[in-house]
Amino acid sequence: MYTIIRHKQGRAPTRHGIVLKFLAPRHQEVLLKNYHIKNDCADDRFLQIIFKMKDDEINNIKLRKLYINPKTHEIDDYVNLKRQLQLIDWTCAECGKSIKSNITKFIPENFLCKRCKSIVKYKQYIPETIIDSSYRFMLHCKNLMKLDQSKFIKYIKHNEK
Repeated sequence: MYTIIRHKQGRAPTRHGIVLKFLAPRHQEVLLKNYHIKNDCADDRFLQIIFKMKDDEINNIKLRKLYINPKTHEIDDYVNLKRQLQLIDWTCAECGKSIKSNITKFIPENFLCKRCKSIVKYKQYIPETIIDSSYRFMLHCKNLMKLDQSKFIKYIKHNEK
């Protein structure tokens, strides 16, 4: 909830009878830029809704912002970029076909191509090839993270001076 304090015009700067110094700068901006809401500013619930809409707009701006994908050098939005950065090139545990595996999932389907998923789905046990592939994938991800960490530490040490 936002504190809305009303006061007649005096020393404290006000807009539509609302004291501005008790509001966040983004809420002050809403009142200062939108003169046409003057008649509706007497209702606190209306102002609460307007301020909440402004907060949601600011909080969700990173979802609409465009970023450059460091792997493909293409422009993409945040959700797709995050999804693509979690994919790593890997090989199918059964047939050896190249696939994309998610770095956050260690389920058997993550290490199989579409054709092999349908075959292995009906088995009652997990084949040893999938277990070995998941272990190698874990070691590969660990090595990638250590490499990124060492690059980051070198970057920090270089810019420390």
